[in-house]
Amino acid sequence: VVCPYRSPRPEPGGYRPCLGYLFAFCLFGQGVIDLGTIDLKAESLETRIASPHTLEKLRVTQPQVTQPQVTQPQVTGAFIQLASSSAGKGSSWWNDQLAAMRAIGFDTLIVQYVAHDRRSYYPSRIEGIQPSEEDTIQFILDAASEAEVKVFLGLPLDGSFWTGKFDVSARLRCNQATLRELHQRYGVHPALGGWYLPEELSDLTAKRAHVDELLDYLGELTSQAHSLSKLPVMISPYFGQKPDAEAYAVWWDQVALPALGVDIVALQDGVGTRRTTIAQSRPPFAALAPVMKRHGVDFWANNESFYQTAGWPVDEDESGFRAEPTDFDRFLRQVRSTAPFVEKIITFEFTTYMNPATPGGSRQLYRAYKNYFQTTQQREPVSNGREANHR
Repeated sequence: VVCPYRSPRPEPGGYRPCLGYLFAFCLFGQGVIDLGTIDLKAESLETRIASPHTLEKLRVTQPQVTQPQVTQPQVTGAFIQLASSSAGKGSSWWNDQLAAMRAIGFDTLIVQYVAHDRRSYYPSRIEGIQPSEEDTIQFILDAASEAEVKVFLGLPLDGSFWTGKFDVSARLRCNQATLRELHQRYGVHPALGGWYLPEELSDLTAKRAHVDELLDYLGELTSQAHSLSKLPVMISPYFGQKPDAEAYAVWWDQVALPALGVDIVALQDGVGTRRTTIAQSRPPFAALAPVMKRHGVDFWANNESFYQTAGWPVDEDESGFRAEPTDFDRFLRQVRSTAPFVEKIITFEFTTYMNPATPGGSRQLYRAYKNYFQTTQQREPVSNGREANHR
């Protein structure tokens, strides 16, 4: 897959799709999203959105955002992306990983997905899903409980979301069944802190003809999650190159948030994928902060702790996405840039890019951040002036 950010991590010689940006939601037909043709240089959201909603109808004046300086912000959570390598680890390995997270102040872990395509990372009984002999999800939850870390479990992600035809009806049935199963298996676990929807929205999504169908799909899952557990539901959207921050904020304000009903929006900064610079990533955070506050939605930053080395938009390498851990100085500049606008900062992704057990850049980034964390001593609030409101 060619879309770089949070989908399957490459095995040796493999590929990595992403939580990405390259394949946005194109054309729907008969409940299927056709991702075959995408204009990656689509015009700005100032033009009409190809849906019942247009910016002529949605355009509003955004309030000026005045935010306090946050000089020593803390990262307090991270994504993990399960693959055959990490899913094959036993409980002791996960105990070490969670202990390492807690040692640098992380109190939140987001499992990007509990299954990818037809492979599950726990002993699922859902029809059509290949169950795992090991219960990796149980290992993670138990280790998190010991480390006093809360875990968000991501629903299954179908690779067709990025590269083919996404059957909305079929995925809704599968993920609703999975959500019930996860709640039955792990719902009373003390470490369970919420749910994560792995399909991502973007400013490109907003332009697609049948985006309402996707919003309805995600809204149905959010409603079910709330009815089962009352735990918060989280998503992590992104934005493309040269984003129109104001227009994107309007779309979230008047279209996406009312349809979704989610509790947490963790906006990707896009710096690791190199589709934006640190400076370019700041306006969307500034524009969305008052929107999230108005809707009572917790606004988080998802600062990318990697540096993309191959694949679009870096180059046209046919082998697809490749990345390495970023350096600490750049990572800290990312964190400081988004901190004034958000209530919490998380990163993607711990086990690959910030793992102290992995020699090289991953260990170096972990150690550098740990030194920063220890020297700051007391955590400075990362807030836009309101309390978290998990419905």
